[in-house]
Amino acid sequence: MVQLTRDIYDQLIYSFSLLRDLPLRYRDASLYVQQRITGSIFPGKLEYSENKVRTSRINEVVVLFSSIGQSLERNKKGRGISLHLI
Repeated sequence: MVQLTRDIYDQLIYSFSLLRDLPLRYRDASLYVQQRITGSIFPGKLEYSENKVRTSRINEVVVLFSSIGQSLERNKKGRGISLHLI
């Protein structure tokens, strides 16, 4: 089993709470902070076309944190796949 240092543990707890409260923090933030939040979640360019938004990739840490506790479904090869990325 991996032993976490107190600093790493505290950072994980802070990160989880930040992601949990992200919708409220985003709503109450200034435009500058909203842009920074969006840029950290979607590090690639956002493309707007025909009333749709696309991105080349999502920050992998956000994907991993947001999938914790989500149910997994088995694909045809028997590997677990997440049903919820964000």
